[in-house]
Amino acid sequence: MLNIADQNRATREFMRSELKGLEAANKAVLRSTAAALKREVGKQLRKFKKGVNSNGSFQRAVKVKELQPRGGLPLAEVVRLGVPFMDVFEEGSTVTGKTNLIILLPKGEALGFRRISKGNPWAAVWARIKARAKVIPVSDGTVIAVTDRTGATLPIYKIQKSVTLPKKLSFYDTAEALAARMPDEVNRLLGGG
Repeated sequence: MLNIADQNRATREFMRSELKGLEAANKAVLRSTAAALKREVGKQLRKFKKGVNSNGSFQRAVKVKELQPRGGLPLAEVVRLGVPFMDVFEEGSTVTGKTNLIILLPKGEALGFRRISKGNPWAAVWARIKARAKVIPVSDGTVIAVTDRTGATLPIYKIQKSVTLPKKLSFYDTAEALAARMPDEVNRLLGGG
C-alpha cells in the first residue's frame, strides 16, 4: 500500500513529467507559429514590386528572434518587420516629405535612374540632368523629364507634397489569427484534440 508520502511523491513526479510535456508542446507550437508568421508575411512582402536597383532586402524584411527564458519570463519568439516605415503599408497612410517628396517614376527606373536618398541626393542628380531636363507642372506637383536623342520627353521623377498609400500588408491580422490557434495546437500535441 502507498502511504500519503508515497502518493504525494508520485503526484509530484507525474506533475513534473506533465509540466515538461506542456513546456515542450508550448515551445514547439511557439516556434512553428513564429515560422508560419514569417512565411505568411514574407508572401505578402513578395507581392511588392522589386525595384531595378533593389537588392531584395525589403522582400526579406521579416526577422524571427528567439528569446530564451530569463528572470521568470518564459521562452518567447519575436517576429518583426525589419523596415522602420513598414507601418505605412500595414495601416495605409499619407506620406509627406520634409519639404516635398521626390518620387522615382517607373520610366525613370527603367532608364537606370535611382531613388533619391542620402547616397543619391537630389542636388547631385539635378546637377547631372539639368542640361537636358524639363520641368512640367501637373495638377498635384511637378514632373521632371529628360529628352532622349530622338527628342522624346521621358518622365523620370515627380515632385509632390504628399502621396497616399493604401493598406498592402496584414502583419498584425495574420499574427492574431495564428496566435488564436496556438492553444488548440498545444492541446493537440498533448493528445487532447
